[in-house]
Amino acid sequence: MKETQEIPLTRPAFDDAEKELLIATLDSGWIVQGPRVAEFEALFGRFTNSAHSVATSSCTTALHLALARAGIGARR
Repeated sequence: MKETQEIPLTRPAFDDAEKELLIATLDSGWIVQGPRVAEFEALFGRFTNSAHSVATSSCTTALHLALARAGIGARR
């Protein structure tokens, strides 16, 4: 039988390196925006071979921006 690994849905699961980065980010005072977000956007843009990438605070925000960019809005 194949061994499975559970993915926790309600609690974060980070390794030690990720914990250190989280603490460093919290200690920097930059929770939103700031250098880590800019670095992530640049790395993600390179990873996806995209000229532009924007980090959002949630999937809802990302979907809203995608719909707005596509010209889709409320019916009038």
